Amino acid sequence: MRPDVEPTVCLDFEAAQAKSLEWLPLAVRFKLDKTHLTFTLKEWQTLSVAMRRELLFAPLARGHSGFACRAAKAGASTDARFLPVGNESAAEKQEPSSFVLAPTGN
Repeated sequence: MRPDVEPTVCLDFEAAQAKSLEWLPLAVRFKLDKTHLTFTLKEWQTLSVAMRRELLFAPLARGHSGFACRAAKAGASTDARFLPVGNESAAEKQEPSSFVLAPTGN
């Protein structure tokens, strides 16, 4: 995407729920990915419509007027896919349990 083009609109092919901001529009999802932040659908839906609209129109610019700052203030969390290696909890550091498939009875 060109740096001078900001994703600040709902796209024509998006579902009515995304256009009404009930669901996360692709522009918001794009900005969340770019800033390594995330909202669950439930978290998104607890935001006021005004805040959802503000996040949709917010530029990716750095600083207090940028999307990341506004999203963090609204309750977005860091996307776990982008956490530094070594910050895993003790449970995540354990090897996965092994399992045995049961015979299918053929």
